[in-house]
Amino acid sequence: MAANAVLLQFILLVSYALDGFAHAAESLVGRAFGKRDWAAFAATIKAAARFSFWTALAASLAFALGGNALIALLTGLPEVRETAAVYLPWMVVMPLLAVWSYLLDGVFIGTTAVKEMRNSIFIGLAVYLPAWWLSQQFGDWHNHGLWLAFTLFTLVRSAVLLGYYRHYRLTRWHD
Repeated sequence: MAANAVLLQFILLVSYALDGFAHAAESLVGRAFGKRDWAAFAATIKAAARFSFWTALAASLAFALGGNALIALLTGLPEVRETAAVYLPWMVVMPLLAVWSYLLDGVFIGTTAVKEMRNSIFIGLAVYLPAWWLSQQFGDWHNHGLWLAFTLFTLVRSAVLLGYYRHYRLTRWHD
């Protein structure tokens, strides 16, 4: 549990960074959406996506290259450090999967399309719960099963929101 608490600090740090771009996108996309300025709408999303992606990539690289040092900054307990290091690869992939759900949360809030966010959470949960349960029932997944389920939740949320975004860009959010 202590190792997970340390790793969750990584998740929170990344979420704060990515949410910053999502909040900016929320405001700027909302303004462009309200004016039906689809060029500004697209430019805002493109810029926010670029900044978000590079931030997520930087976080993933930081975790891949310096994750053990970062863990050591958060705990002095050798057992917790060793255990957290075992699950560190999940932190490396997480920002690259989560980046799209954070960014698109901002886009959907800015366009007042929050039902889609709710749906993405429910669909993600519908994947998370069985994935976690199955990982605990079959094999020696234990804590890796928890991180797998959380990673799948994040991936599914991103995929669902990307699907909604693509659909709305083709059907609603354009000239």
